[in-house]
This record gives sequence, C-alpha cells and structure tokens, in this order.
Amino acid sequence: MKRNLKQGQLSLVLGIFLFVTANLFWATNPNVVTYYTQPSLRLSLLNMFHGLTMLGEPLLVIGLGAYLAQNKAVPSKAGKFWLYTFFSGIGLTIGYFLLKKDISAWLLYGIFLPIWRNMYPIVTGIILGVLLFPLYRSFVAKAPFFTYILLGGSFLLPTIFDKDFFGFNGGNSLMASLLLLYLGSTLVLAPLKLSKFNLSLLCGSALLLQLLLAASMPLFSVTMHEDLSTMGRFYAPSSFLTVLLAVCFFLVFDRQKRISVRYLDYLALFALIFGNLNDITNALITLNDSLIGKATLKVAGLILLEVSLGMCVLYFLNMGLAKLSFVQKIAQKIALVLPPFTVENADQWLKGRLELLKDFWQRHWPYLTGLLGAYLLACVSFLAMNTSWQIEIDVDKYYNIFTYTLGGRQIEIILTTIVIFMIFKFIWAVTDRYWLAEVVTGLFVIIWTIANRLKIAARNEPIVPSELSMIKALGSLLSMVESWIVIVGILGIILAFLLIIRLEKRRPFGRGSWKRRVVWILLPLIFFSGSFYINHPNSYVRIFMDKIGNLPTFYNQLAGAQRNGPLLQFINNLDVEVMAKPTDYSKKEMQAIAKRYEKRAAQINQTRANKLGDQVLIFGLSESFADPTRIPGITLPNDPIPYTRNFKQTTTSGYMISTGYGGGTANMEYMALTGLILANFSPTLPTPYTQLVGSQTYTPNITQYFPEAVAIHPYIGVYYNRQEVYNKFGFDRFMYVGSKYPIKHQKKIDRSPYLSDQTAYQNTLDQIKQAKGGLFINLVTMQNHFPYHNNYYDGADRFEPTGPAASAEVKTTVKELATGLSHTDQAVQDFIQQLDQIDKPITFVFYGDHLPGIYPTVDMKKYGLTLHETDYFIYSNVAAQKIGAKKLTQATALVTPTDFPALAAKQTDSKVSAYYALLTDVAEKLPAITLDTSESTSNSYNTSLELIDEEGNKVTTKELTKEQKQLLHDYQLVQYDITAGKQYLAKENFDK
Repeated sequence: MKRNLKQGQLSLVLGIFLFVTANLFWATNPNVVTYYTQPSLRLSLLNMFHGLTMLGEPLLVIGLGAYLAQNKAVPSKAGKFWLYTFFSGIGLTIGYFLLKKDISAWLLYGIFLPIWRNMYPIVTGIILGVLLFPLYRSFVAKAPFFTYILLGGSFLLPTIFDKDFFGFNGGNSLMASLLLLYLGSTLVLAPLKLSKFNLSLLCGSALLLQLLLAASMPLFSVTMHEDLSTMGRFYAPSSFLTVLLAVCFFLVFDRQKRISVRYLDYLALFALIFGNLNDITNALITLNDSLIGKATLKVAGLILLEVSLGMCVLYFLNMGLAKLSFVQKIAQKIALVLPPFTVENADQWLKGRLELLKDFWQRHWPYLTGLLGAYLLACVSFLAMNTSWQIEIDVDKYYNIFTYTLGGRQIEIILTTIVIFMIFKFIWAVTDRYWLAEVVTGLFVIIWTIANRLKIAARNEPIVPSELSMIKALGSLLSMVESWIVIVGILGIILAFLLIIRLEKRRPFGRGSWKRRVVWILLPLIFFSGSFYINHPNSYVRIFMDKIGNLPTFYNQLAGAQRNGPLLQFINNLDVEVMAKPTDYSKKEMQAIAKRYEKRAAQINQTRANKLGDQVLIFGLSESFADPTRIPGITLPNDPIPYTRNFKQTTTSGYMISTGYGGGTANMEYMALTGLILANFSPTLPTPYTQLVGSQTYTPNITQYFPEAVAIHPYIGVYYNRQEVYNKFGFDRFMYVGSKYPIKHQKKIDRSPYLSDQTAYQNTLDQIKQAKGGLFINLVTMQNHFPYHNNYYDGADRFEPTGPAASAEVKTTVKELATGLSHTDQAVQDFIQQLDQIDKPITFVFYGDHLPGIYPTVDMKKYGLTLHETDYFIYSNVAAQKIGAKKLTQATALVTPTDFPALAAKQTDSKVSAYYALLTDVAEKLPAITLDTSESTSNSYNTSLELIDEEGNKVTTKELTKEQKQLLHDYQLVQYDITAGKQYLAKENFDK
C-alpha cells in the first residue's frame, strides 16, 4: 500500500510539544520568574530562553499549513475540524466539571458556539483558512513572489513599529493564525529556492538577531520606560523574528523530510483548544503546584512528562476514533457537504450548499420547529412573570424586563427551552404522534404560564410544588378565577384537540422506530431526575445550576420566577427534604416525649404566677441592627448606639447568634415565632417561610398563646411569602404598605426610601393602646436595610470609620449604616419611655436580625462568630415589673432566636406548655445551636450544625453530657414531628 508521505510533520510535532509545554511552564510562575525584577545577565539569558519557547505556536500552525497544502480535498476538513473542536471542547469541559465541580455561563457559550464566540481564535483562523484554501491555492499559483512579500510584510510591520496593525493580539487571533497557516502552505506550494549557504546565513542571522534583541530588551525597556513592560516585544508568537525562526526550522529540518504519521492535524487542534481553555489549564497548574511546588526543574520535568504522555494518548485516541464506523460516515457526509471548489466554480459551490441547507430543513423541520417553538414559549413565560415593564431584582435596582430577560438570562431561557423540548420529545415518543406532542406541549406551557400569572396577580408569588395537592380542589380553585378566563381556557383546549385531530389526519409525520422511541422515553426521564438533586449542596446538578446563574431566590419566589421563569423556579423547589428522619422516630417515642415535658412544665409552673396571653409581648426585629464598633479592624469616632449600649446593662441582654450574614431576615422571624432552629433542617430547606409553612397543617407558634396577634412591617408585604405565613400562624392582622390595615404616621429620614423606625414604633403603640386584652406583636422594621452607599443621611461623616479593615468602600457603607443605627437608637429610647407610660404589662424583645454584608475585608473564617452576633435585649415595662417581671441573669449572654419565647416567658414569670418547657431547657441547658458561623449562610443552603457556649467557644456533640445529648435529641425529634413527621404531638396537646 502506498504510504501517505507529507511535509510539515516534524514542525507539527515540535510545535505541539513546545506550545503546550511553554503555556503550562510559564503560567505556573516557576521560581525562575523571580529573576524578572531588574536587568542582569541572568535576566537576559532567561529572556532569550523565554523567546525561544515562543516558537511553539508559529511552528505548529506553519507545520499544519504545510501538512494540509498537500491535500487536494482540504475544504472538507473545515467541517471535520469544526466538529472535532466542538466535541473536544465539550469533552474537556465535562471532564473539568466532574473533577473540579466548576463551570461558567461564559464557558458554556464558548464551547457550544466555538466559532461565533471565537472561543479558540487560533482554531477559528485555521478553520477559515482551510475553508478558503482552494482560493488561496489559486492565488499562490498566480503570484508566489507577491504572496511572500505580503505575508512577510504582515509580520514585519507590526514588529518594527510596535503597532498591532492587523489585530494579531500577540499571535492569539484569527488573523495571525490565518496568515501563519497560509505561510506554511506557501512554503510547500511555492518552495523557496535557497542555496545551503544562503539558508545557513538566513537561519544563523535570524537566530542571532532574536537572541541579541531578547538579551538587550530588558535594558532598553528600563531605559525607555523605567520598567520591564516591553521586555518581551520581540518574542511574541506573531513577532517577525519568531515567525522567521519557525520558517528556518521548517526549511532546514522539514522541507525535504516526509514521514507517514496520520492524525497530527487533529492532535494540533486539540493542543490549541486545550491552550485556550484557561480554566482547565489553570486547574492542571494548581494540581501540579500542590504536588511539587514551583521549583523550576521539577516543574519543567513534570510538564515535559505530562505533555509527552498526553500527546501519545491523544494520538492513539484520535487514531482509534477515526476508525469507528460512525465517525467515518460523518467524515464522508462532510466531504459531500464541503467538496473542493475553485474561483471558477465558487458561485455554483455556494448554491449547492444553500440547496443542502434547504434539504436539511425539509428533512428535519419537526425537530427545528419544536426547538424554535420551545424557545419562544420560554421567552414568553419569563416575560409573563412581570406585572409591569420594569423588574425590581434588588432593592433600589430596576431594569427593563426585555433587556434584563432577553439579555441577562439567556442561559436560563435556553435551559427552559431544553425542559420544554424534553417534554415534547417524551410525549412524542410515548404516543408516536408528532402533532399531538407539539400541540399538547405548547398548550401545557401556555396554561402553566397563565396559571402562574394569575397566582402572581392574586398573591405575588408563582406556583410551588407544595400547592399541587390543591388540584384535588380544582372546582374550588376555578371558582376563584374570573369566569371569562375559564371559558376561554376550555374553548382553547377544545380547539387545540380539534387541531391535533385535523393535523394528524391531513399531515401525519413519519412514525419513529421503537429503538428511537425507547431512547427518547428514557432520556427525558434521566434528564428530569436531576431535579431531585438540585438543592443537594454537593451534587453536580446543584453546582452546575449555581455556576451558570440559576438564582432560586427562596426568600422571594416572585423574583425567582422573574429570574428563572416559572418552570425552572418550580423545579428549584422540588428538591426539598424538610429534615432527615431520626432513627427512633415513632408514635410511642413522641408520646413519651410529650409526657416527659408535661412533667417538666408542671415543675416549672409551680413557681410561676402569670399567664403569657394576659400580657402584651412584642418581638421587635430591627433590620441589620448590630454594633459596628465590634467589627475587628474598624474604629468609629462616635458611638452610634449609646442608649442601647447603656440600656442593655439594666435588663436582660446579650448577643443573638444569627444564622445569616447580609440576609436571612425571615429565618430569624421563623425561629423566634416557632422555636424551631434552622440548623436541624435539611440543607435543601434554607427558607422555611417559602418552602415549608405553606404546606403545613400543624404550625405551633407563639401567637396561639394570645387572644390577639398582629404583624407589622412598614414596607411592601410580598417578600418571604409573609401574607400566607402570617395567616397560617394565626395572626389577626398583617399591617404593611398597601394592606387593608394601613401603616400610619409615615415618616422617612432625610433621603432614605424606607419608612423610619419611629414610624414602626408609633404603629406598634397604636396597636397596644387599642388592644382590649393580651396581645402579641411581631414587628419587622425596614429603616436600616441595604443599600448603604447612596448617601441617604445627613451628618454621616461623624461616624466615618478608621482602622485596617476600613477600606474606601467600607468607610462609605459603615458610616451610612452607623447613622441609620443612631436614628434607631433614638427611636428605641423614645419607644421604651412611652411603654413605661402605658398601664399594661408589656415585654419588648428587641433583636437585630443579621449583620449587613458590608465587611468584605474581615475574615469570615477567623471572625465568623463576631460577624453573626447581633444585639438583643428583653425589657419589661413598669406595669409588667409590678406583676413579677424581672431581669434574667442565667444563660442570656449568647442566645439564638429560638430562645426568645422561653426567655420571654421566664422574664414575665409566665406559665409554659410542654413545648415551651422543652424550649426552656434547650435555652438554659444546651449551648446555643446555630449553623456554621464560618459561612455566610443568608438565604442560601443550610450548613452544618454548630454548638457555641456562653463564652463563645465551639462545642462538639461528643462533649455534651448524657443529659444534654438526650435533650438535643428530644428537640430534634419534636422538630421533625412538627414539620416533616406525622404530627403525633398535635394529638398530645403538646403546645397547649
């Protein structure tokens, strides 16, 4: 058999080896780069060496051009190269994701659209050059001398004048790659006729000049620019001297030698693809660094070994792939689609390609229209989640719905498109009816979008999985919808099925084989099974969704639907495990716990005289109230909270450990109202208000101890599903801006957009004064909510911080926050004074919900507890003190929100239920229970449980006494029974 002998292969092999080796070696920053400080003989030698390693790219591309120039059917290679680039990028990215659990939207766009996104500029230039090769071949045949002048000048001019005339970008560009490819081709198509002497003179001069300039450039750079910024001017891959040296190598070692090694062109492409995927190369560099450090010789040795082995493995892999029958069939099809062309037949060639495109559409229109329809439905479903032309994704940030959705959420739209297409393919495979699948899928998405829109109009939130159980009451649900909508919906469904019948009869589409149908039944099932891992912290599905910008926004389901669309947001809420089931959970065990704490309640109640429900109890959550002077590295010239600081010394007080940093308000509310700790829940349940309460039938909480309960929030009521939650919890009224129970005394401070704390407390006083008996008030303020950089307040400069943690950004935000806190401090003082003037027993539990997320310079790992500690106090007014309320001294220095009900009952000398007896023991006998304080867990996913004692020291569960371990386990069993179990305790009157 005749051997396929080709020039350029030595250049290709050496170019691949040098290109990958140099990329990895210099990106590693080995110890040798420490000599890059000032001109010296050592630096000159190093610069010369660095310059020679830059030969890799021009050698590779010139060798590839020479290699391809000997192939008559070069244009067909363009399609093969594109496919190889596409699948190589996908393969590398999948491997990287599986090993590193990292991905990005930018990377996904790049690997799926490698040409249009110019992901690999050098490869793009090669593919373009290959496609136009017949035209170039004709040009070289007619004007070889002019071709060399044109190519040489293209590299010479930018080098001499140090101006990137042609967009070479140092060699990493389409233009540089295209010209290098054609230079290599020209060396074969129009060989240079040089004598040995002239060739030796050319090569020697080029090498000498390159080394001389590389050695002297450090000194020139320092002299002209006072730094080393232009030291590498002459050793870029597109530098004229570097290119000339690559040509010299080809002429000396490669021009006359022809060897028979196949698939080197694909190996070269893989090297270029790998070199352009920085995330992947950086991961390898990080691995190498962890193995051997940065010792120069060790780094060089390891990289040489890796590159050599990699080239061998990839060569044999390419060879094996090329022999697969389906790969050969693809190659044959590409050769038919992209046959050779010349200048003379270029028009006819283009017309032929357009005919093929038309034929492709005619053969595959069902799939293409299915995809296009799915994409349009996805776009409409996203936009329909908005009730105006603007979307408020964050406080004080507004965007046009079209620019935000179609511009910023394309990845999520594409994911929704895939979801819709999978539904379509599944129905098609099951029924074997194309039109049935197409129309039913479209109808489903339209109905789903409308249903979500109707729910948003009624309750400002989309449909969540827990509400699917309401399908049993479909008649009742439909009665809540305007009759004309129901009529139009029914007519639409009837018309849709009539359309299906007509299309299936008139234009039936070919039936699929049973094998293909089985594949398309299984593939969607596998695809959708990932939904049940979407909230598992370390699952690939969760990591992938997070990295590409999926934003579940559990604290605001409406914003989640606007960001992710109704389908993805629904899927985001599927993977919710409330709690892991304790091994000994049973009816018998829960009955034993009920009896145990009934006895404990009786013991506690022997010494208590009051009833909690006969008094007024206020849980006052103060937005972001946390003493900024406690932050390490920050000092304020004035105290923003002098009253609160002094008042805490006179009453029950300390610090509350928040489970959030920068967010998580509703979680603090939930824990304070229910006594259930977030740390006991599954990581897939970061926000109980939106993920749990709506589906509960048994919701024990503090409101049931009072004849009347009111919630007050001087802001809009949409966040955290509060309207439904408060209704479930038994609140009689929820007062918010726009509610039927209006917020009165509205006042804002200076330029702040939020109603003041003074407004919040005045409305609270109104409710206290009009109450005829016991009253519980849950107050959630808004005054100190972010942002903190908009200059809302006058006089903020008096709180400008200093210290090592006070960066310019921190100074701006901290002084704004501190000014807001000073206004809160004054409002609290006025409120306390007015409470003392009311002749009703009133107890006020004041607490900050979390620290604002404005301390990026403070190490969370080192100061995590401090960054999760907010101020709290519990004060009983004069009237409450007269009936026995008193300051507490035991187990109050460090608490969690779940301790507040028990502490309030104890301070007011109030009797407790069995449940509150349990909470009392948890507050007094266990360390504070929270989430990992070294993490910023604000409305994200729950981290591990952490125990912290009164002195702020972490305690492991192994260090607990036997009694403490039993108490903690009882607490977990009770929480499981209430939230995820069978509610055995509801029948035991545990919370009565």
